[in-house]
Amino acid sequence: MGYELKVLIDDMIRASKGTTDLSDESKSRLANVNGPVHILVCVTLMCPYCPTAVGLADQSPLQNLKICADMIESISFPPLVRKYNMMGVP
Repeated sequence: MGYELKVLIDDMIRASKGTTDLSDESKSRLANVNGPVHILVCVTLMCPYCPTAVGLADQSPLQNLKICADMIESISFPPLVRKYNMMGVP
């Protein structure tokens, strides 16, 4: 599970409490999202920077239900890597 295990646990705690660690400015901007948004964060399990990006993206739906966030482990999903022409993570 690499570095993402901690993110999963933090996400479960935040979801159970219904709170985020986002700044007030971020919360305000997310509240203004009017249409559906799908955030896709692609990671590799050994990247030390990916968990931060995943953690931030995962908090967005808690602020606005029009937002969906998913994490994809890039090595396991080569078709998505090709589809989005990914060159690096995060």
